[in-house]
Amino acid sequence: MRSDKSEILPYKFKDYYAFIGLEKLSDHPSFRMFNHWHDAVEIIVPIRGHMVYSINGELVHLDENNGVFINSNQIHYGFSADNTDCEFVFALWHPLILCATNSIEKNYVKPITDNAAIPYIRLNREIDWEKTIMDDACELNAQLYAPSAPLALQSLIFKMWKTIFDNTAHEEDDSSHVSPQLSILKDMLSYVHEHYPEKISLNDIANAGKISISSCNTIYKKYLKESPIKHLLNYRLMKSCELLIENALSVTEIAFDVGFANTSYYIDTFKKRYGCTPNEYRKRNKLSEIFTPNPGSIL
Repeated sequence: MRSDKSEILPYKFKDYYAFIGLEKLSDHPSFRMFNHWHDAVEIIVPIRGHMVYSINGELVHLDENNGVFINSNQIHYGFSADNTDCEFVFALWHPLILCATNSIEKNYVKPITDNAAIPYIRLNREIDWEKTIMDDACELNAQLYAPSAPLALQSLIFKMWKTIFDNTAHEEDDSSHVSPQLSILKDMLSYVHEHYPEKISLNDIANAGKISISSCNTIYKKYLKESPIKHLLNYRLMKSCELLIENALSVTEIAFDVGFANTSYYIDTFKKRYGCTPNEYRKRNKLSEIFTPNPGSIL
């Protein structure tokens, strides 16, 4: 994470800031990604199944016929509303990839990335230009391992950006679209993501946003559909899932490392959330790694 707790993405190529691949919701605990934001723009195209994508608290339903373009620095995450899997192509790239000259950045890149009126764009295969964007995103994934992959990706990304620009240039930038609550929420999320191993109170989270406890609860429920304490609990559980898979620490050590003061409470909470104990989760995912390599994870 950067100092503002936006995500640093695991770009595939050195000095070429694109992160592209195929993923499943089941790669994430409980079929749910965690809320995040980053400088990169992002396109999600389901190819099997369906899911819900939350962007700044707005819910967008995605399936094989519907994808989404997410603009830079929007709070977003995907999840299953019915505990079913969804396989999807993801394509993320930093806007710098497009900035071949200062004039291109000024006239064709920033008018989209800095436009508060375009937090995201729904993509529908029944609309020609939107179908083109979705098909091109899938082609990005297909070209990922070509001998001259960065050249192929660069060509497609410029093509996609032109399509997006040509069809969104009429969207007038309006600062009234920017909610100050989103900046406050990012401050509170940053605090939780940085201090989750420590003892954190609701008052601590509210203080991070410089607002009252009541306002803190209101903002969390508006944008994340959960309370601040529930979000903290879920974040700790999610971080514990990473530790269960990535190292051989004991369950007790992991419980303390992610902020639980009591191992029994951690195990009970984990089981309620994921339907299995931490040890069962570890064994299940270690086995799946042997037979089915994880294609990667959106951070």
